[in-house]
Amino acid sequence: MSGADRIGYEEAKRQARGTPDERRRLAADPETRPEILYFLAEDEAAEVRREIARNDKTPLQATRMLATDRDEDVRLALVEKLARLTPTLSVEERAGVYEQIEGALETLARDQLAHVRQVLATALKDLVEAPIEVVRRLAHDEELSVCGPVLEYSPLLSDEDLLEIVACTTTAGAHAAISRRHQVSSTVSDAIVRTGDTDAIADLLANNSAQIREETLDHIIDQASQKPRLHAPLVRRPKLSSKAVLRIAEIVADKLLEELNGRLDLDQATQTALANVVQTRLRDDSEQSPASNGRQLADPDWAESSSDSKVSAEELFRTGKLTEGSIADALLSGDKRFAMSALSLTTGVAEADIASMLSSHNPKGIVALVWKAKFSMDLAVRLQMQLGGIPPGKTLRGRSRGGYPLSVEEMEWQIEFMTG
Repeated sequence: MSGADRIGYEEAKRQARGTPDERRRLAADPETRPEILYFLAEDEAAEVRREIARNDKTPLQATRMLATDRDEDVRLALVEKLARLTPTLSVEERAGVYEQIEGALETLARDQLAHVRQVLATALKDLVEAPIEVVRRLAHDEELSVCGPVLEYSPLLSDEDLLEIVACTTTAGAHAAISRRHQVSSTVSDAIVRTGDTDAIADLLANNSAQIREETLDHIIDQASQKPRLHAPLVRRPKLSSKAVLRIAEIVADKLLEELNGRLDLDQATQTALANVVQTRLRDDSEQSPASNGRQLADPDWAESSSDSKVSAEELFRTGKLTEGSIADALLSGDKRFAMSALSLTTGVAEADIASMLSSHNPKGIVALVWKAKFSMDLAVRLQMQLGGIPPGKTLRGRSRGGYPLSVEEMEWQIEFMTG
């Protein structure tokens, strides 16, 4: 060690016992020696410990200590750092880090502050290296903002885990989060349908990677005449049997019947039978039958939501609190009306124009709207699937580091085309 280094180290040791401001600056400095950072993790001043929690160079051995810190901001700073660092690590590095700090992660997963648990859940949601017991605890959390991301994305949850959660959860939106997972098994699909959760069943139907047995689909159609929310995803469900197509044709609104009739995957016999249904419906409509009027009122598929959702969105917008997080929470709970109103308020695009764009299932239009609202591409992906009814395999995804996949010129053109 050179003389300059020795003097620097001695000065750092002095500052570690110096004034609160000296200790805070030392704690924030990435060049501070690890042993001094570890020493400062027990500093009496919360502002010093917060800087230690934020410092990327703080030794992992201090993580358990910081995870139980009495100051909420210290714990939040720690989990935010873990979330920030995770994408920069290789798979092997992540596995090593999580193995060393598994105890601390378990403590954070039980934190009394929901926001701490939410940030942790978001960081671990799609990692195969995450400790399984931590993921399971987060998946059982009573806060949707915590359990939702893990239930929707974590590859670590087995069918047994998911079936247990479907059976016992009382958290609104948890079933729907499971419905949106990639590759939902027929066993899990059956369990979700048995809950009678309309939003979850709608998301299950819209998820082309979800396996739904023919008998289960028949049961859904049995219930769908009283649940307009299910009509659009039923019409758009791929690989429908002839029997299912004709049963759906009897209950959906005229606009959706036209869409069903336009499917390209129907065999000739089904097309002929469906044409007869269309002719019958046209005759009923001309006579202004009550059944026809009821079907018209059932469309569009978000009309079932309460107008209170629009009022809530307007109030949040007026007070400057309409955030991406509030829209994501609404999507997790199935409140599509809120999400559509929020898009209108944040972009200045009329709801009628947005509704028209959504009915065309245009992923580029949705991405352009989210860009204009100055929200993230992550939200754009969610909105494509959950508001636009676009299958996961056809959604536009972000570039590296969350960049938009379209050029500014193309997104501006989409907005201009949408608004006429």
